[in-house]
Amino acid sequence: MSEPDKEAVHPVSPEPEPGITPDARPGGFVVGVGLLAIAVLGALVAVGGSPAGDGLPDGLPGGGSGLEWAIGVTPEAKLRLESLLATPEGFAVLSGPSAEGSQLWSSQDGISWSPSPLSSVQFGIVGDGEGLVAFREYSTVRLDWDGGRWTEQDPTELPTFARVGYLSGRPALVVTDGGMLVHSLEGELYYSPDGERFDLVIERGEWWDPSEDLWERFTSPAQPHGCLPPFEGSLDYLPLLATPGGLVAFVPLNKLGINLTWPVCDPQLWTSPEGRDWSPVSEAAGFAPGSFVYDVAGRPGRYLAVGGRGRDEPVIWESPDGWNWSEHEWSPAAADVTLTDIAVGELGFVILGRDFGSRRRLAWFSPDGLCWHRLADYVQAEVAAVGVDRIVLADRGRGADSSAQLWVGVGDPGVVDSCRPSAIP
Repeated sequence: MSEPDKEAVHPVSPEPEPGITPDARPGGFVVGVGLLAIAVLGALVAVGGSPAGDGLPDGLPGGGSGLEWAIGVTPEAKLRLESLLATPEGFAVLSGPSAEGSQLWSSQDGISWSPSPLSSVQFGIVGDGEGLVAFREYSTVRLDWDGGRWTEQDPTELPTFARVGYLSGRPALVVTDGGMLVHSLEGELYYSPDGERFDLVIERGEWWDPSEDLWERFTSPAQPHGCLPPFEGSLDYLPLLATPGGLVAFVPLNKLGINLTWPVCDPQLWTSPEGRDWSPVSEAAGFAPGSFVYDVAGRPGRYLAVGGRGRDEPVIWESPDGWNWSEHEWSPAAADVTLTDIAVGELGFVILGRDFGSRRRLAWFSPDGLCWHRLADYVQAEVAAVGVDRIVLADRGRGADSSAQLWVGVGDPGVVDSCRPSAIP
């Protein structure tokens, strides 16, 4: 099937789905909507936008999520939305490149954005403790916050070509407390303890075996297998999950080629203490036969994977440690929904998906990863970032030169609001 549609739509409100609480308890989150409205208007004047896009409501109810919403536009049309991140200083997103280089936009509230011009052209950013790492092709540069903007440090070389993933939006780089990992387009994995000296730790063919001609897979008939995701066929990077107990990689058990890397079909779990030495948890897949995983994310004590089985069975899996997985007690989706992305932060968890029939985008929020609240239909997000007290979601705009739309949901991180209180660990 072709890549999911990139155009944002504003569908009619669906009927409540089975197993979903349509209205969260209103006491769970608190925010001053009036102050947000003033902030939004000020930010939009600054960036030249308008307070509401076509078909969007003037008042922004939480849609049962317990969040209060503001709406804005991104500061530039050509943002690299896959680089939208929550940082210790708020949020960051990369734009460009241009003849002058790239811009790194930062915001404390997700509404008002300020630029940090970069002298070099960068294609993506990833978090690294208190800072960021920007990367392009064969190099990286550390970005540090000086109290007002992000500043570039000395660049370092990479052993292989690096970019943002094709459909998953995953970057080639993963930075952890134990070092830096870099995927190659040919299925290799490199490890560095310091971001400067790299060793090849997974050879081509060990995790997945691409064709001699990488692009032949796009035109050749798909190999038969029991995994039938709604969207597949992308050259991509495999999911890597950093946990206190080490790293976990989701590797396709059937190593036929790139049509099984987004999503990962029949995932086999491999683990490593720091990223250098890898071994499979078992010879079998870590999930039921025919399962596929689009994305994984989490925080200590609760990790989630989203995907499904077949073309009409969305599934969420949960794990306390990233190694041992079981199906979530229920899925926040009807049978015709595909779940593709997860974003996690201090405020909670966000899952993104789309309705397979209408192709409209859907989103759910959970403060604890146990009980999910469907966000309102006007939230048509393709990417999300979760911070301390708010989430920022964005679409890709409605044309080549149009700015993306932002939705900012604000809540109280000190309150855990679950519609299943007895299920909280």
